[in-house]
Amino acid sequence: MNYVTGTWMPGGSDMEQRQSDVGDMNSLITQKLGARERLEVLAEEAAELSQAALKMIRAYRMGGAVNPTPVTAKEALENLVEEVADVELAVETLGLYVNRGRIEEIKEEKRSRWIERLKGAENNE
Repeated sequence: MNYVTGTWMPGGSDMEQRQSDVGDMNSLITQKLGARERLEVLAEEAAELSQAALKMIRAYRMGGAVNPTPVTAKEALENLVEEVADVELAVETLGLYVNRGRIEEIKEEKRSRWIERLKGAENNE
């Protein structure tokens, strides 16, 4: 379904159709919301992701956490996954995945630095 025009686009595989649908929906979002509004959504969703990660610590009682929460571990995990999806959607609507190659390069650089720091900390123990 083309969500902008309301027409179905025949031909292609189911995967191609889903990608087309996603593109159409993202186009509609960008038509209705400017960059500022989409950045506001990203900031809000990123904050909610942070809260979900903190709730996971409490729900799983990681590191001896003693502050109880009524949220079960399963609920906390489901919420964390949902917030990751929300953040990814917000990033996608900003068109940042167009730079996917550069994002992957940065991630690899940061992953390598992270490993080096962990190895350095291990050696200092």
